[in-house]
Amino acid sequence: MGEEMAKMGLQGIEATIRRGRHIEPRDTAMMFEKIDLAHAAVAFDLRHIRAGSGPSFEVSVALLKEHLGSVNVRDVQWTGPCSKKLSNVPLDTGIFDRKTFASAIKR
Repeated sequence: MGEEMAKMGLQGIEATIRRGRHIEPRDTAMMFEKIDLAHAAVAFDLRHIRAGSGPSFEVSVALLKEHLGSVNVRDVQWTGPCSKKLSNVPLDTGIFDRKTFASAIKR
């Protein structure tokens, strides 16, 4: 099926989050070990990866970068003290750091 999709110019995408549940980057990387990037790739959602991984999000980037097919770039901030609630904000005004992400992708 992957080859047929590639002939049509399509690529399968696996999201790193589904129904509010974060999929561990290590597990996702293992799922994609033997899959040709032309057939299927990972959709990397920076908002969820950064919020779910905290400071270790660079490890997530390192694990998944060779499998990336798309990157959803959104920034977010925590709302309220000790809150689990996230609010979308303009880029570079929340927890996302463009320079740190660019550096992690280049490594």
